[in-house]
Amino acid sequence: MSHPNIDSSINKRSSSEGTTEDIQDRRQEMTAVQDRRQEMTAAVSDEKGSDKKEDKCSERKDESVINKSTYIDKDVVNDEELYKSLQAMPFYHGFLPRDDLGVIIRNEGDYLIRVTEITTRKDGNLGIKRDIVLSVCSSDRVGTEGDTKDAKSENPGERKMRNLVIRRYDGAYAIKGGHSFPTIEALLANHHVSNTSETKENRFLKTPIELQKWEYRHSAVKLGDKLGEGAFGEVRKGVLQRKGRKLDAAVKMVKGGELNKLKIREMMNEARLMRNFKHKNVVRFFGVAVVEQPLYILLELVNGGALNTYLQKNKNVSKLELVGMCLGAAQGLQYLHANHCIHRDIAARNCLYSIDKVVKLSDFGLSVIGNQFKLCASQKLPIKWLAPETITTLYFTPKTDVYSFGVMCYEIFSEGEEPWDGVTNTETKKNVVFGRHLIMPDSCPEKFRSFIHEKIFVVDPKRRVVMDDVVRFIEPIINDMHNAAAISTMAEKSERFTKTSDVNRSVMASVTGGSTPRKASESSRDTKNKANKKKKAAGQKAGNKTVSHTIEK
Repeated sequence: MSHPNIDSSINKRSSSEGTTEDIQDRRQEMTAVQDRRQEMTAAVSDEKGSDKKEDKCSERKDESVINKSTYIDKDVVNDEELYKSLQAMPFYHGFLPRDDLGVIIRNEGDYLIRVTEITTRKDGNLGIKRDIVLSVCSSDRVGTEGDTKDAKSENPGERKMRNLVIRRYDGAYAIKGGHSFPTIEALLANHHVSNTSETKENRFLKTPIELQKWEYRHSAVKLGDKLGEGAFGEVRKGVLQRKGRKLDAAVKMVKGGELNKLKIREMMNEARLMRNFKHKNVVRFFGVAVVEQPLYILLELVNGGALNTYLQKNKNVSKLELVGMCLGAAQGLQYLHANHCIHRDIAARNCLYSIDKVVKLSDFGLSVIGNQFKLCASQKLPIKWLAPETITTLYFTPKTDVYSFGVMCYEIFSEGEEPWDGVTNTETKKNVVFGRHLIMPDSCPEKFRSFIHEKIFVVDPKRRVVMDDVVRFIEPIINDMHNAAAISTMAEKSERFTKTSDVNRSVMASVTGGSTPRKASESSRDTKNKANKKKKAAGQKAGNKTVSHTIEK
């Protein structure tokens, strides 16, 4: 029986009839705009703080120089000469977002150069352009007095980050309110701690931080054939020069024409999650290339392709191999949950299957770190793989991944068939919320089928198992199947050996006139013995005749 409140909730969220749905909310766009404004405000507030402490005479002198120049409003990426000179700097990190700064610049005075979107104002109108930012680790810590908006860090006690826009004038570079210099290098040297001619407050740079081991230049990547294409861009085969070796890689490219701060953050969020993962059932992450456009995510190349494609093309996969696919995916998801990662998009299309038959989880574009996550912005979701509680509350937890895993098992045992095929998103939601779940195909072992129906496809997440339970359940099943297969193989070998022996006896029998090999050999020995006795008897007779003849003589 339908509940009117739940029906209303479901209907409000139902829009498209495809495999994904747009949940309409404009918070994401607002967040992006707020981020841009905060970054601009951060730079301005920091620069104002420096202005107050600078020598007034030098400030007036500097302003007179800047006033005679023209502020350049051109996007830095479109300034070809400047853009190339930036790429030549060993401490230039390209489009690296501020979210990644905390793992790179950790000590007071550490700094790097990067490019980001900033908010501009011209003739009363707000605009967006990409400009050069100097990011530096401050001497202050989060939660201490003097905490400013620009010095962001989420964890109390961590050092704050200052992000200062390097303003470009006609033939000069400056931090707002500071001296102008003919080159960026000269500007950095002026603010270095070794410059005793500058005031103490303006000497805050110590150590330039070069590219990390997971940051690559585009020259280290050689692109090959295209493997696929999506909304983000495309995936190509590639060869990565890494630690003096050449590695085959899958290069996930974000097209430059579609690049903005939000897309960069989404891409780098995926890279940040994968950076520390190391498991045979999770696609390996090599690094990123963000120094120039297009941006790359560099991943392990899995030659077998997507799991759903493999299942659709190979219709006679053994039951043992199918259960092995489920176990591999379960072990990969168990590892992610142990590392506090919610995947949020578990499906056969997001798994790769290697030529040595290993399932590897991939596509972490929706993944988050934490024990739960509530969707608060517009985002496409895979409706037919969602858990009941996600449909009704928009919450994701490790247990919602477990439900999606059960749906993926359906795909595996139905030869890659899409779940709820021919059923609309709206009807799928109603079915799942009211406990009408998928029925596992007969190709799934009965014991495993019952486990999925009773322990995974349940509406109440409290009654749903965790991935540790799933792995513990599947392992003995596959061990029993391996043992049964081994016994069957031994029986087949024994039967073949028996048949071979019978054939050999038949051949020997035909050669020896119908006797068995044993009787044939005995007959041969008897014949030899009789021949020897005859020779002996003949020899004795000949001896007797000789003796008799001698006596007579």
